[in-house]
Amino acid sequence: MIAGRQWGLVTLGLTLTLGVAIWGEMILRLKFQDACTRTDALLGLGLQPGASCQRQSRDFKVTYQINSLGLRNKEIGLEKKGERRILMLGDSFTEGTGVKQEETFSAILAKEMGIEVINAGISGYSTLHEYLWLKERGFKLQPDLVVLNINETDLVEAAKYHQIWEKHDFGNLGPELNKSQIDRVLLLNLIRNQLASLRQQGGKPKTTVFIASAGTDEEAVKQYWQLVRSDIERINFFARGKNVPLLVAWQPHGHQVSQAAWSEGRLTHGFMLGRMYPTEMPTLLNNLAQEVGFKFVDLSPAFKATDAARLYFPYDGHWTAEGHRLVAETLKEKVYDFLF
Repeated sequence: MIAGRQWGLVTLGLTLTLGVAIWGEMILRLKFQDACTRTDALLGLGLQPGASCQRQSRDFKVTYQINSLGLRNKEIGLEKKGERRILMLGDSFTEGTGVKQEETFSAILAKEMGIEVINAGISGYSTLHEYLWLKERGFKLQPDLVVLNINETDLVEAAKYHQIWEKHDFGNLGPELNKSQIDRVLLLNLIRNQLASLRQQGGKPKTTVFIASAGTDEEAVKQYWQLVRSDIERINFFARGKNVPLLVAWQPHGHQVSQAAWSEGRLTHGFMLGRMYPTEMPTLLNNLAQEVGFKFVDLSPAFKATDAARLYFPYDGHWTAEGHRLVAETLKEKVYDFLF
C-alpha cells in the first residue's frame, strides 16, 4: 500500500501531467486547428482552400483569406500570362502571422515591383515540408525565382519532421503522413518547449525552440543543421534542374538583432532584455551558398540598423507590418538582380 505522503506525491504528479497535457492540447488546437487549417495528404498540415478565419493573440487580430490553391495569397492561375513570378517558401514569418495579407512582404514586393509574388509560406512548415511542396506543387506555378526563407526555428522543425518521415518509413520523401502521429509529436513538442523555456541552465536560456542562439546544446545544433543543409541542397538541386535560380534569405528573430525587440515573449524562453543573442546560422548558410551555388541574403543587418523593437510584436515575436515592409525593401534589390 502506498503511504499517505507518497500517494499525495503520485496524485500531484498525475494531476500536473494531466494538466500539462490538457494545456498542451489547447495550445495545439489554437495554433494548428481553425477554419483555415486542414489535414494535407502529402504534408500532414496545410491551409484550407477558399477558407476564411480570424486569428488573434495579445498583439493582433487579423482575418485570413485562403485562395483556391491553399495559400494566403490572391487568386492566381497555374500558368503565367507573360509576367514574372517569384515563389516564396517559408513558415509563419512568410505566411505573415499577425499582419493583413496586403501587409506581408510578398504582397508589398508584388505591388512595388509590378510582378507576381506567390506567398507559399505556411505556419509550422520545416525545410523538409518546403522541399516536398516545391517538388510536388511549386513548380506547377512556373516560377522564375524561388526564395527560401529560413529562421532559427527551422533547426528544430527539420529534426522533428525528419524523425517522423524516417520512423514511419514513408520512403522517397513523398509520404502519406499519419495526421494523428503528427499531432502527438506537435503536442509533445509544445509541452516540452513550454516547460523547458521556463528554466535556466548555467546562466543560459533553456529552450528547445531557439537552440542555436540559446547556446545550450552545440552538438544538437550541428546535427540539426545537417538536416536543414540536406533539405536546402535538395531544393537547390531540384531548382537548378528546372533552370530556376534559388535565393535563400535568413530571417532573424528579435533577440538576435536587438536588446529590446520581442520584449515580452523573449522572457518566456529565458532570454533577457538588454542583450542580443547571436547565432552562427547566417555564416553556415553563406558558406553553403558558396559551396553549392545559390545566392544568399542575411536580413539581420537591415534590422540592426533601425529601431528593431518596432519591427516585432512584443509578445508573439513575429514581424509587425513595419517589419514586413523592411524585409520587402531589403529583398527588392536582390530580387531585381535576378529578374531584370
